[in-house]
Formats: sequence, C-alpha cells, structure tokens
Amino acid sequence: MIRRPLWDRLDRRLVNIAWASAVALLAIGALLAGRTELSYRSQAQRQAEVQADILAASVSAALAFDDRAAMREYVDALRVNRGLAAAAIYDAAGRAVVVYHRTGAAPPPAHIDGLGSRFSHRHVTVTRPVAEQGQRLGAVYLETLPEPWTSVLGRHSSLALLTGLAFLLLGVVTAAASQLHARARLL
Repeated sequence: MIRRPLWDRLDRRLVNIAWASAVALLAIGALLAGRTELSYRSQAQRQAEVQADILAASVSAALAFDDRAAMREYVDALRVNRGLAAAAIYDAAGRAVVVYHRTGAAPPPAHIDGLGSRFSHRHVTVTRPVAEQGQRLGAVYLETLPEPWTSVLGRHSSLALLTGLAFLLLGVVTAAASQLHARARLL
C-alpha cells in the first residue's frame, strides 16, 4: 500500500474544510435572509396596524353621528401615504360607509366580516374596530400596495452578493490548491 505524502493529505483536508465552510456560509445566509424577511413583514404589518388604529380612534365620533363628510375627510387624509392602496370605514353592520382606493388598486370589500391583520402577497391588510366607550360602532380597513420586487431584491441583494463572493473565493482557493497539488506531483 502506497501512502500519500503528508502535503497531499493536508491539501485535501483543507479543500474539504473550505467547502464545508462554504456550505455553512450558505446555510447561515439563508437563515439570515429568512430572519430579515420575517422582520420586515412584522414591521410593515405593525406600521399598517398603527395607522389603522389612529384612523379608528379619529373616526369614532363621526361614525357615531353618521357624519359622512367628516369620515370622508379622515379617509382622504390618508392619500398622502403613497404606500396605501385602499381604505374604508364600515358601520356596525359591516357595510362600507366611506371607501377610498388608488387608481389601479382593488377597492375594499363592500362588507367586512372579521377583524385582524395579515401580510400576504407582498402587502398588508388590516381591519380594526371603531369603538366609543366600549360600544362597537363599526370598523376601519386599510390595505397597503404590494411591495415592489426591486425593494425585495434590494433587501436581500447584499447577502446574496456576499454569499456569491464567498463561493468565488472558495473556487479560487480550490483551483489554486489543485494546481499546487499537480505541481507537487511533478516534484
């Protein structure tokens, strides 16, 4: 049995360690990307919830007195938020009283059933109760525009670039080790 020289065995071990490190970097990168995405979604949902809570607190008197002009003013004030796709105010029966939606965006539902918030298909939908002294008067609805793909890619591109560079570096190291191994054989 011919034993390989020590240099040859160490060379192979180093290359194997380098590839294992690259796989570990890829796994860590995927975990970090997932964490970043979950954090972003949580933050976007919380921002929409806060805006819906502010709207609900603002329209309670107008909803109690069925002052549609005042409700319209509150909803129209939301137009300054360029990330908002639609908003609506609903009465106690769940019927839409005042509705707003941007051009090209889907209108809010005509009738609202449940309360809550969710992030799906790159946008947030929030429905909050409107109450005055513990009595539910209705609800408000907010929906954000879908997040552009450029934002999603921008959020994850730096991590993808670092992972790609790590693999490139590993490829260069592997190629250099292979060349050194070939030259060592010639000696």
